[in-house]
Amino acid sequence: MVAGRLLFATITLKVVMKRQGITVTIPQRKALFRVMPLQALIANTLPFLAISFGETKTSAATAGMLNALTPIATFVIALATKDNDRRSWYNYGGLILGVVGVALILQPWNTTGSGAIIGDIVVALASLSYALGFVYTKRYVVNGDIQPLAASYYQVLFGFLLSIPTLWLVSFPAHSTRTYAAAVAAIVTLGVVQTGFATLMYHRINRSLGPTASASVTYIVPLVAVISSIILLGESVNLLFVVGGLTILTSVVAITRR
Repeated sequence: MVAGRLLFATITLKVVMKRQGITVTIPQRKALFRVMPLQALIANTLPFLAISFGETKTSAATAGMLNALTPIATFVIALATKDNDRRSWYNYGGLILGVVGVALILQPWNTTGSGAIIGDIVVALASLSYALGFVYTKRYVVNGDIQPLAASYYQVLFGFLLSIPTLWLVSFPAHSTRTYAAAVAAIVTLGVVQTGFATLMYHRINRSLGPTASASVTYIVPLVAVISSIILLGESVNLLFVVGGLTILTSVVAITRR
């Protein structure tokens, strides 16, 4: 799935580049080849693989809510690397709220086995990887003269190349033709929209707002994930989960406040 979505994202952005007549000079290409492999690894390949594995162990609602950790982790990393000048009391208060919210969502005291908590940890690590990507992008990618579309294309291209070794993990269990068709349609949509065009937005927003503010757009993910998991998958959440989710979203608002 990871290689598939990155492949369709690569094709999509290449077509858009061709239609818009965007070219990359030799010095720009050298710069992209220098910085994009690591960017693709931490912003695409690793988190995509982590979430794919994590969701086999934990619920979609929990995985989606843990994505809200991205702006919180981005704030911490940006402070550590001096890529963020926000040090107000409400920023630090938001960080504390985020930790409390995570504890309320994971509820490790209620776990009945190690499978779910492992999935939670892996998804949380994916959010950390995304956060590293936001800071890395701002420092090494968007400060140059490379257009966001070109940066997006090379990012998903390298992401796809890095994901090729994982193809040996793919299995094809017996399913109906309709099920396979639905899976392919889902991967194409995931690649074109949620990876291709989302990566383009990622670079444009990061260029304009910086890593912490741009990472805050991920607060939409948990809201959509929780609602979808309840409606489409029939999952249920308890009161502590809801309180934890609201706490995390509040922390995101505090951390990204200018």
